[in-house]
This record gives sequence, C-alpha cells and structure tokens, in this order.
Amino acid sequence: MAELGCGEHKAAIYDRCEGQKLVDLDDITALSWGRALDTYSSASVTVGRAGSCCDLLTNMRSWRHELVIWRNNRQVWSGPIVRPVFGAGETTIPARDRWAWLDFRAVRADMTLTGDLTDIAVRLIEHGLTHPDGDFDDETCILAFLEAIPSGVYGSRDFKALQSMVGAELRNLTRGPLNATFLGRRLVLFGPKPLSRTAMLQDKDFMDELTVVEDGLSAVTRAYVAGQTVTATAGGTDPYYGLLEQIYQDQTVTTQFDAQTLAQAQVDTNGWPPLVISVPDGVQLAPDAPVDIDELVPGTEVPVWSSRTCREVNQNLVLTKLDVTVSPDQGERVAVTLAPGTALSEQLTGSGGVG
Repeated sequence: MAELGCGEHKAAIYDRCEGQKLVDLDDITALSWGRALDTYSSASVTVGRAGSCCDLLTNMRSWRHELVIWRNNRQVWSGPIVRPVFGAGETTIPARDRWAWLDFRAVRADMTLTGDLTDIAVRLIEHGLTHPDGDFDDETCILAFLEAIPSGVYGSRDFKALQSMVGAELRNLTRGPLNATFLGRRLVLFGPKPLSRTAMLQDKDFMDELTVVEDGLSAVTRAYVAGQTVTATAGGTDPYYGLLEQIYQDQTVTTQFDAQTLAQAQVDTNGWPPLVISVPDGVQLAPDAPVDIDELVPGTEVPVWSSRTCREVNQNLVLTKLDVTVSPDQGERVAVTLAPGTALSEQLTGSGGVG
C-alpha cells in the first residue's frame, strides 16, 4: 500500500522550459510548493549565504528562468520565477506554475468559440500563446505538455478584444464543469469526472479533527437560474422539508437548455440538507496516510470515512489544493484542502436563505 511518508526535497534553477540548468540550490533554509485546482499554484525557496550558489544567482532573471523542485528524487513542481528578493543574509525565490504565463497574455481579438468546453479552453490558450508580432516559439511550453480531456459539456463563449487576460478567462471557464490544473509542466484540462481516486482516508490519517455537518443552509427544493438572457426553474415544495428557494445567477449561461440543466442539477444535489464531512482547509496529513504524493493532484477523488462523531459518514471528497512546506524546525508538512464532490461541476453562485 502506498504511504505518504516523509519527503526530502531539493531544488534547482533552469532556463525556461526546463532547458539548461543554471544552478542547484544549496543552503536551503525554507521551501514550499503546492498544486491548485482552477488557478495557479505557488512555490518558494529561500537560500542562505553559506552555500555555493550565490554567485550564480546573480544571473537569475524573472520569467527567463524557472524553479524546479523534487521530493524524494521525483519532480513535483516547476514554473517561472516571478519576483526574487535578494537580501544581505538570504535570497528568496518565489515562482508560480505556468498558469502565470496565461495571466500575462491578453485576449487580443473578438472571438466566439463554440464546442466542448475543453476545446474552447484549448483554442483560448492557443490564441494567448500565439505571438502577435512575429513567428516566435512558445517559450512557455504549455502547448507541448497539454493534456485535454473532453468535458462532455458543450457551450458557446464570447471574448472581447483587450478586455481581459487569457488566465482570467480560463478561470471563468472553470467556474462550471470544466477544470484545470498544472502538474509540473503538464496542464490537464478535464470535465466533472474526477481525474483519479485515492485509497480511503480515515480520521487517523488527518492531524486535526474532522466534523460532520448537516448543511441545511445549502438545501434547495426549488431552484431558479438566471443567465445572460434566459431563466429556468426546477423543483418545488418538498412534502417533508417544505419550500426552500435559491436563485443562481451566471451571465455565462446563454441557452435555455443549459439553464434548465443547471437548475435541475441544483435540486438533484441539494434537494435535502446534505450531510457532509467537514475537513479543515489546509489540514495536515499524517506521514502514514495511505496516499502517495503523486496521487495528490487537484481534481482527484478522495474517499473519507469519519467514525469519531455521533454520525458516521463515508463521503467522496475532491482534492482542490495541496500545500507542502519544509522548514528546519518543523520538517515537512503536507496539507490538503478537500471539497464536496460537486466542486468539479459547480456552476453558479446562489443567493437566498441565511448566510
């Protein structure tokens, strides 16, 4: 059985696209990295002056160079350096994964893209990574390591020239059933189906207590969806719970079919107060938790069984964020953020009830 274990980390600076190595980092005093669903993740390495890499760090440049991190000799993270800080006693090297490139590429033309949401995202990214002023290679390497899994959801999206950045528009697309995550150099686009599934985690696998919540504030027996030019209604009065209404607004919904589908999905999912396992955001995993670090990819389904409260619950959650930190005094800390399984297909923001 896989086990998380305790990791030993190393890091290096490379030319972009993990080209020529600039320097192996030594005298590391702090290190962190992560993975995130539907946005960029960050990493940072701090090195002191006792090592041998200081002279070479003078050649390090934002965007031109990348930070690469390994755990137990397996690469776990890479991305462009964005804002190095040179101090008298130490140098801190922050970086973001390759989503950062998309946040610095503009939507440069009016576009209407139609098809599977994954295909729309790919064409949006291709637009952003095409240089407007000459035949340049893709210095981001995003397209070379792009894995596009059809979402199974079709739609149409309008984009206006010089009104937004490609990264922001990709985040908008992932508000619905499309999802995106970077795993090292690899960008994975996928739909509401989890990427994979880990072994079951139990109370003892977390370094903090789990709670079970009957979330009555999320219940809805009648759902209204208000899109850009369409509205839809599903559900009604429940004979047991009564009438609980919610209004979901999303200006990206443009067809009656999409609006009706979303309204029905809300009633199907939350037609009664859902019973959920509440896992604290950023909870630390125990070293003997039965998962490998390579399994902890945002979009992965994580079954959790809690039996320490008055209500025993077995529920499938989804990993949305991973944070790994290493320090001399505390060693390695592997922390996860888990959300209900609907996190991969959530569409709209609701209003109603009591917050």
